[in-house]
Amino acid sequence: MFTRGAGSRVENRTPSPVQGGRVFPFLSLLLFLALIYANSFDCSWHFDDYKNIVDNDNIRIRSLGWPDIRQALEGMGNGYLRRPLSYLGFALNHRFGGLAVFGYHLFNFLIHYLSSVFLFLFVYRTLQLPLLENRYRDQAASIALLATLLWSTHPLHVTAVTYIVQRMTSQAALFYIMAMFFYLKARTAERGGVSLLYFSLTALSALAALASKENAAMLPVSLFFFDLFLLQGVRPETVKKSMKIGTVVLLFLFLAMIIYALPSDILAGYATRPFTLSERLLTEPRVIVFYMTLLIYPLTSRMTLLHDIEVSKSLFEPWTTLPAIGLIAVMIVLSFAAARRRPLIAFSIVFFFLNHLIEGSFIPLELIYEHRNYLPSMFFFVPVAVAVVEGVHRFRQRRVMVGLLLAAVAVLLVAQGAAVAQRNEVLYNEWTLWSDNVEKSPGLFRPHHNLAVVLMISGQFPEAYAELKAALKARDVSGIHLKMQTHFYLGQYYRIVGQDDNAMAQFQAALKLAPLYADPYQGIADILSRRNEQDAAEAFILKAISLDGRNADFHLSHGIILLRIGRPAQAIEAARRALLSGGDARRAYAIIGNAFRLINDDRSADHFNRLACGPC
Repeated sequence: MFTRGAGSRVENRTPSPVQGGRVFPFLSLLLFLALIYANSFDCSWHFDDYKNIVDNDNIRIRSLGWPDIRQALEGMGNGYLRRPLSYLGFALNHRFGGLAVFGYHLFNFLIHYLSSVFLFLFVYRTLQLPLLENRYRDQAASIALLATLLWSTHPLHVTAVTYIVQRMTSQAALFYIMAMFFYLKARTAERGGVSLLYFSLTALSALAALASKENAAMLPVSLFFFDLFLLQGVRPETVKKSMKIGTVVLLFLFLAMIIYALPSDILAGYATRPFTLSERLLTEPRVIVFYMTLLIYPLTSRMTLLHDIEVSKSLFEPWTTLPAIGLIAVMIVLSFAAARRRPLIAFSIVFFFLNHLIEGSFIPLELIYEHRNYLPSMFFFVPVAVAVVEGVHRFRQRRVMVGLLLAAVAVLLVAQGAAVAQRNEVLYNEWTLWSDNVEKSPGLFRPHHNLAVVLMISGQFPEAYAELKAALKARDVSGIHLKMQTHFYLGQYYRIVGQDDNAMAQFQAALKLAPLYADPYQGIADILSRRNEQDAAEAFILKAISLDGRNADFHLSHGIILLRIGRPAQAIEAARRALLSGGDARRAYAIIGNAFRLINDDRSADHFNRLACGPC
């Protein structure tokens, strides 16, 4: 128990905001969030959704038995657990709703709502701690609700809520804030048994957060600073005592890093990045300052899925590198300096930078994503809410001033809500997403490439060709070999328009960049087969199959080549492998029918040709 004098115990005398039927905070959050996210429930799949969900066989479970659950927990099927709880959630969505997006969006929305509820509860309880209650106790509910509304309605978080695969981010944040809330309840409990229960819930929530996404590993450090700044208070004796615990926390983080990625693995990850470790470390402070400007000045014209950011080559190139580093350093130093007098503001600042540390430092990830702010920004608006509520209290005798202040807050919340709805419209489908991204990041490779793929699928080949050419000229800030895909799709375009020589050149350019990229081998095989160079064609298609034996299209191409060579039995087997891999049944049946025709089994041939024809 915390005593007021020693800063180690606090009586929990204030009733919960839900006691006595006071459900206004939770109901208002639900209604406001449901209103601004109403147009998100039919937004389509995007980008990493495909490899993690749509095309991921591991989440296609048939039952809730342990073998299927274990399969889902393996995520990408690489033999070890990585974000198992996130993949289990995707598997449950798929089990009960297939690939219909509504259920996935509903799940994501509920996670966001619950994150908002627990953020409110945590801030509300924190403001009643002995170090803060004399100043904030009467306004605790108002501050907590306003801070939560400012955070939960911010358009920067749309990619963490509407972009389905980023459930990993929002789910980790939900369990993270739950762990912090339960820790606060445990440390302020009046009875040992209750305290033990809440500590158990803290541990379970922490494990769930880590099983959702790895950036939750910063939770012990966040709890350490929360305990020091807001439970104990920053004094010489508490700092000295906390240093022992801090050593244990740092040891835990070091072990977690070793388990997650060895230093050699981290360095190896930069082999495929167009930036070095030192360049990433120099660039990330500029990225984090940019995040701060988006949180403060949330214009949708400044938000997009993939940002084009210049890599910092030195402290002075670009010139903003050193000022960004200096600004962050000054803010961190000032927050520690103010931790005794202004512990709430100090903790909010430290929490923001601390929880950007994993994705914003040495790990060889992409440089910038908006969803990375979901967890770090949870307390970003607490000082703002404090200032607003204190302003209303200070000017309570001046009704005009209070009215203007409240009107400004209302306008801000409405504007943020409208921006959320607008960002959801951008994520409605692949065309709206990548068209927006091309407009906002015209010098970046990936948006041009992805828009080109969308245009090709919809049959807009001239427009697709223009985007593919633009992609080849644009910068790639993600991976040094990714333009291999653009060369491949240019090859596909040239095949469609009948320019096989140009297509062959593009497929070969793709293989020069990435010899283990399977798709161009199929493209070359199909061209060679049309030229009646069947032996060479088979060699290329077998190479494609050796690289990706589960690709049904490769087996179908192989079946066609085998028919042309005159090996019908093997063609039938190739078609059957295509069917087992979920390939186009009509094409497979056509191959089988033609194979039976070659061996003069007209009855079987007619049967499979009817299956290939379908209702025709």
